[in-house]
Amino acid sequence: AIVYQQLAGAAAGAIWRRTVAAVAAHPAPPPPRPIKGAGGAVQLDAAEAASQLDTNLHKMVPEKVAELSDEVLRECGLSGGKLSYIRNLTQSFLEGSLDDLHTKDDAAVRAALIAVKGIGPWTVDMFMMFTLNRPDVLPTGDLGVCKGFEEHFGLKSRPTPKVMEQLAAPYAPYRSCLSWYMWRIDTPRGSPKKKAAQKAEGESPGKKAKRGKAQPPVLPRGEPPQEGLSEVPGSLASGMPCDGPASGMK
Repeated sequence: AIVYQQLAGAAAGAIWRRTVAAVAAHPAPPPPRPIKGAGGAVQLDAAEAASQLDTNLHKMVPEKVAELSDEVLRECGLSGGKLSYIRNLTQSFLEGSLDDLHTKDDAAVRAALIAVKGIGPWTVDMFMMFTLNRPDVLPTGDLGVCKGFEEHFGLKSRPTPKVMEQLAAPYAPYRSCLSWYMWRIDTPRGSPKKKAAQKAEGESPGKKAKRGKAQPPVLPRGEPPQEGLSEVPGSLASGMPCDGPASGMK
């Protein structure tokens, strides 16, 4: 989520894949970037790239990240600020202050991560939803989710976090699922973000949807959603502004 801060999804995704590949390859040199065009290497298709990323992620451990030089990580496309944030996060893991996050409740996870410089509320929300698979997360600082609330509930202006919390209250304790639907509402049909989400759900990207927009789920209390958000690659993290001062949403 640090890599995706304040970047469009496609650019952030490319930087993330290069970073993960560099860590996985260490101590060997990182693999060369794929090049488009005659005489150059052909870029991997989406399925192959996703498979390669999944394989490399298993090698993404704090010890290997710490061993990589700043030069190698900067060549992956990381800014100086994000590099320092990743260094802070790596050090926190190595010191043990972020051990066993999966065993902690939501409040404890949030407190532990916010204490790391460079990690703000949006980054914590994305981590809790898509890594820890927490079902009741409402990312009020996510622009796409905010726009989804505005459109679906017929609001005259962008909702404040307090308004979003009030509107989402009936969906607790499954507000992560609601957030996904709100984000889908804001996704223009035919956009790369929409196509990625459709592919994850088994839809044909080139096929027109029968409904005009995604509808939020009806989730009776005590009944968990049927689909796991962690399995959706077109996540809220793909192209949403967040956390940093430039986004105005810290």
